[in-house]
Amino acid sequence: MVTATVTPAACGPPATPSSSVACLQGGDTPKQCLQGRGADPAQVSVPYQPGATYTSTGRGCGSWIGQEPAPNCQLLGPFVATL
Repeated sequence: MVTATVTPAACGPPATPSSSVACLQGGDTPKQCLQGRGADPAQVSVPYQPGATYTSTGRGCGSWIGQEPAPNCQLLGPFVATL
């Protein structure tokens, strides 16, 4: 399996991690995405195919304590690797 993980960093009061999303695509596998809530990481896996190129992307969203998630999430990637 090939795995991509987005782990939120501690924000410190009055901000807090709200959600994170990890996406991974590679070989014959269509893009897969999974979400983590709060400080929980988002982790997604796809089957390993020798010689395939894998692309991972993600995002992390914070919020002020007691508020809805901020509309401007931190975009991550794309990160590309041939394995």
